[in-house]
Amino acid sequence: MTFKRRIFVAIFVSNLLAGSLIIYASYSLFETRSTREFEARYRALSRILADTLNRLDVSTETMMQNAALVIAEHDSQKGLLDTDALRALRSRLGVTHAFIVDRNGDFIRSTNEDPAIIPNLFGFSSEYRKLLSGEKDVEATPMIVPKPERIPFKFLSVANAERTRIIEVGVRVDFLAKMLTEAVKSDDDVMSMTLYSPDGTQFGTFTQDGATFVEQKAKLPTDLNLPVDQENTMAFFTKVSSSHDSCAQCDVAKTSVNGRYYYILKSEVSKRLLTGSQTFAAQIACATLIINLFGSLLIASLLSRKLSRNIGVAVERVRAISAGGDIGARVNLQDSSEISYLTAEFDRVLDTLETAQQQMLVAQKMQSKVELSKIVAHNIRSPVLAIEMMLPVLKEVPDKVLRVLVSSVAEIKSLSSQLKESANTDSDTSQSFELNEFDVSDLLSEVVEQKRFEMSSADGIALKIGERIPTKVRANRSVMRGVLSNILNNAIEAVQSKGGEVEISSQIVRDKVEIQVDDTGIGMSNQTLQRLETESFSTKRGVGRGIGVAHARSAVESFGGQIRFASQYGRGTQVTIRLPACH
Repeated sequence: MTFKRRIFVAIFVSNLLAGSLIIYASYSLFETRSTREFEARYRALSRILADTLNRLDVSTETMMQNAALVIAEHDSQKGLLDTDALRALRSRLGVTHAFIVDRNGDFIRSTNEDPAIIPNLFGFSSEYRKLLSGEKDVEATPMIVPKPERIPFKFLSVANAERTRIIEVGVRVDFLAKMLTEAVKSDDDVMSMTLYSPDGTQFGTFTQDGATFVEQKAKLPTDLNLPVDQENTMAFFTKVSSSHDSCAQCDVAKTSVNGRYYYILKSEVSKRLLTGSQTFAAQIACATLIINLFGSLLIASLLSRKLSRNIGVAVERVRAISAGGDIGARVNLQDSSEISYLTAEFDRVLDTLETAQQQMLVAQKMQSKVELSKIVAHNIRSPVLAIEMMLPVLKEVPDKVLRVLVSSVAEIKSLSSQLKESANTDSDTSQSFELNEFDVSDLLSEVVEQKRFEMSSADGIALKIGERIPTKVRANRSVMRGVLSNILNNAIEAVQSKGGEVEISSQIVRDKVEIQVDDTGIGMSNQTLQRLETESFSTKRGVGRGIGVAHARSAVESFGGQIRFASQYGRGTQVTIRLPACH
């Protein structure tokens, strides 16, 4: 398999897998979200219906209690009512049934059926006896299905004022069928609603065609919060609070659960819209997968062609560089590909090699300078010795000039020795100096006297020596003379073009001797001040001894001192040297 084909396969497979995973994740997310929204919608509908049903249940019971109390009042005032009077009151009060029960629990009046066929009231629950004993004022049932009826009813009983008879009213809960049938009609996807007692006894099933009351018992799920997903429908179960959470008659009939009575509303909803939206999303996902397939082919083809072309170009340029031996040349492939990144790294390697080659050339030049230093140090000793031998016979030279000549010859000899030692050790900064104690004030006077002699022909330059405190330091006197001489040379050169002043002074700062050289020259920029740290950097061009700032710093620091530079362009420069004072 060629390199180009390998790149093609790698890019194609990567893009195809990544795109397919994103599409699958998006489809799964949509499927989950649409299912959750569907469930949330119909749970909310069921909760609203449950709340409405509870309100109607409570308000119906309130109406029934008022009706029962009115009949009980008539019974107390007029005695035992006959059936016609009882029916008249029933119609006027809005209940569907009215009964009168004697002290033994037997029904003696009934508006709808023969009281003789109705079972004894106390057989339904012994709690009804408490109405006659005064232990209870009201005994009521939530919605129940009394046999042999198939339609749910509510019953409520009170005693008359003398507590000799019980007045009971009943209401057929027609509102239940009306409300749930209207709820089903309001949403085309709601197939049916069914109301159950806690034990699963069915009150009725309500569809768009009406209500169906069938005597049967259903097995309800243990967790009512989870919908039951069927093939084409989804069933939602909601617990509905009844007007009474306990019912003595329901306990006897064993329709309550754990002494609690409530209703369960089942909403069966078609999954038509949910299935339709998820099917449409699946179709879009399949179409996107096909687009991803062809898109991956196109992207893989373009990128493999571009990358293989970039690799070819990079290889040709690397070969050209290798054949020509020019490490200054670069591949310089300018794009955003990985190949460009690799060639950029190769170019950085070439940069490193080129830098190393330049450093090697600098090292070779330094070696040449070392060899030249050895020659100069050797050849300069003879003329210097000759001058030193003749100095004592110079009778007509003034004492001031003679002192300058003597100190200058001593300095030349010291520099010659240092140059020779530096060449032998191959390092300016690693050499050690012989230390001795000397007075800084005397050294300053000596250096200034020499510089005044050197610049005697210069006009417009004032070399001043400021305050000096006789203080001794421990250092190499000759090296310090060279450092100060070089600093003064730089200061004098800085003021030559426009004239100015150069002042050198010394003072005691804590336990340090501080030497300051100030000039009113052109000053230095911040960039130049930063470059003063560089080995062999000098602000002069072709003038001076070649002692760089780094050499002076190394010498001063070897004596335990410090050297600092401060300058303002156009205003001048200040050089400060601090050395430990001798006590």
